[in-house]
Amino acid sequence: MHDLMLLGIKTKLKLKDEHSNIATELQDSNTLKVKSEEAVSFSEFSKAIYGHEPKIVHFSGHGDLEAPEVKEAYRKRGIGKPKGQEEPIKEKDEPGIILFDESKRNSHFVKASVLKELFSTAKEVMEIPLEAVIFNACHSEGQAKAISKVGISVIGTSNAVGDSAAIAFSKGIY
Repeated sequence: MHDLMLLGIKTKLKLKDEHSNIATELQDSNTLKVKSEEAVSFSEFSKAIYGHEPKIVHFSGHGDLEAPEVKEAYRKRGIGKPKGQEEPIKEKDEPGIILFDESKRNSHFVKASVLKELFSTAKEVMEIPLEAVIFNACHSEGQAKAISKVGISVIGTSNAVGDSAAIAFSKGIY
């Protein structure tokens, strides 16, 4: 069992810096055991939660379909509008996060309703002592609201978050 599970998808974000800063902040405290996994697919995301049974899950990555690198990944897969058109990509207007597909060659949008089910199963069926989920990702308010309905404290943001702000937030919260 780990107290803090750091999960993320590395797509032009400084996740190594963020995860390293968190580990450094917690190194002296000896209060939380930390496990970190980067570039995860949905099945790896699920296995990390079910297998490590963390108290806290910290997700670093994309929670915004409007991010340029997310739009580009979807454009390459033929989803959404071609590059250069201003109309936003819509995935039934439901928020979510971006993870890798199982091949790790493409990004994959995971809806908030799927995340809610994952965390609900972890807490209620698997009886994992989840206390908090932290989304250090752009526009993650919808994901946070969905997961909070299963009795877990959640932090998300209603705006975009740059790398510097994400790293400062991570250092400050731990």
